[in-house]
Amino acid sequence: FPTYWVGLRHPEVFSVVAARNCNFSRGNLDGWYPPEASKMNVIVYYGQNDPPTIVVQSKAAISYLRAKGFTNLKTDILPGSGHQRKPDVAMNFFRRNWRAPRPSI
Repeated sequence: FPTYWVGLRHPEVFSVVAARNCNFSRGNLDGWYPPEASKMNVIVYYGQNDPPTIVVQSKAAISYLRAKGFTNLKTDILPGSGHQRKPDVAMNFFRRNWRAPRPSI
């Protein structure tokens, strides 16, 4: 939940949201993020052999984000991968979509 809830609530802070093996609950997200969040770069990815709960929740997140008009949504299913970590996927996405931070006070 925190990946979506924190990341999407603060598009002024985060330029990218990367959700790997992430829990998703529409009730924890719906109405809690500003309209600007729909322009954020978001990736939702999971392994081909991930447990069913992960696959179901990832697909639910993808459907929700598409229905809510998230225009920079990327999805990926990692072939042959299970529940192991794949930080390189998120890091590559971050590098491609990074933006300079806004000046602070």
